[in-house]
Amino acid sequence: MTTPSPVTVAEWRAFLSDYNARHINSDEVREAIEDHRQVISEERLKAGWAGAEPAGEEAIVAAEERLGVRFPPSYGNFLRVSDGWEDIGFVDLL
Repeated sequence: MTTPSPVTVAEWRAFLSDYNARHINSDEVREAIEDHRQVISEERLKAGWAGAEPAGEEAIVAAEERLGVRFPPSYGNFLRVSDGWEDIGFVDLL
């Protein structure tokens, strides 16, 4: 059975927390950092969280206005949990 994609703020928070816990301190990430294949700041690595601070509503609305689009609810909720994500896997594409 496929796990549904996160949509709500609570689902994104749970997903990113779990993903982060399983990957940020993994041997694969440590090896990638040592081989310079991984892009994650020392600050975030030491903090144990690959995500940025959450985006505020004003920043989300301003970005939508600047781009002339309305973000899908799932992406807007991702931004409400983390305004970006450093490269520890596929999540860096957001």
